[in-house]
Amino acid sequence: MKNKKAQIEISFNWIFILIVGGAILMFFIILSNVITTDAEKTANIKTTERLKTILSAAENNEESIKELKELGYEATFLCEFGQLYYQIKDKNTEPEIITTNTLFVPKTIGKSKLNAWSTTYQAPYDITTTLLLTDEKTMYLFDNSSDSAKKIYYAFPEEISKELIDLSSNKITFEDQGHRKYIFVTGTNPEPQIAPPNLKQKITIIKIPQNTNQGEIKFYDYKEPNYGELETSTKAFTTQEILQGAIISGDSELYECTLNNIHQREKIIAQMNIKRIELINKTYDSRHKCSIYFSTTILTEPLNGIINALENFDTDYINHGNNIEELNKLNNELRRISCPMIY
Repeated sequence: MKNKKAQIEISFNWIFILIVGGAILMFFIILSNVITTDAEKTANIKTTERLKTILSAAENNEESIKELKELGYEATFLCEFGQLYYQIKDKNTEPEIITTNTLFVPKTIGKSKLNAWSTTYQAPYDITTTLLLTDEKTMYLFDNSSDSAKKIYYAFPEEISKELIDLSSNKITFEDQGHRKYIFVTGTNPEPQIAPPNLKQKITIIKIPQNTNQGEIKFYDYKEPNYGELETSTKAFTTQEILQGAIISGDSELYECTLNNIHQREKIIAQMNIKRIELINKTYDSRHKCSIYFSTTILTEPLNGIINALENFDTDYINHGNNIEELNKLNNELRRISCPMIY
């Protein structure tokens, strides 16, 4: 009996030890997860604050480039429901919204020196400040045999990673310099042979037109899983500043996301100018020299044309550009005859 009782006590002791040991192990697993989650949240907060500082610095230094320290983490950018988000790469964190929705940025940046600057988008009056952000691990390679590619090369700041190369032989031969991404810009040759082939996953090719103020951009990416086939996406642009933004992004979805946000602002300002024209018209007698401009559709027609063209921009970008040009001519005419200008 005593032996049985001892055996039962030993069994209960082992069960107790296993339960307590399991509880302790579970506690440390939970604690470890909490610490990891807290660390990731802290990293996300720090990255958010750093990005805010970077974007603010760029916004306040128009046309001049700002060299900035690295983020410390790689951030991946994405577009959801027409809004730009970022997420720390390889971390279990939720995407964070980018409040500056006129930002042109590559799909991934970080763990390297950042470069940021801003330009003003005009159509023809000031619409918004566009921000451009990239890093030294994103390399921009421009076709030396293309006049339009060379023009953008020289328009880009010297501080970013860029280089002129010869694509006339339909072959790219270069060594991987350790960059995360290579963005090739050409005006003539969208499908060069890549040597060595294993670099295809790092490459995007962008074909731009001869006219750098208006036209279509074609994005070429090698498709997974074997990167043997090129996938093409065509997007439109007006103004060289927007074209530069497309090249900085190197990604058709991110480019379209930012461009749509810019166009929303453009529509609102066009609608405001139509209201302003209607109000000015009420101040004039029909015999006044300025009345013919404000009492008819002479001024509102190009503004409505801009709004309508933005609804289907990729197919109607030429009308968009023509209406901007017409509006600019009318504004100069109003200045000449000393009438209130549209802008």
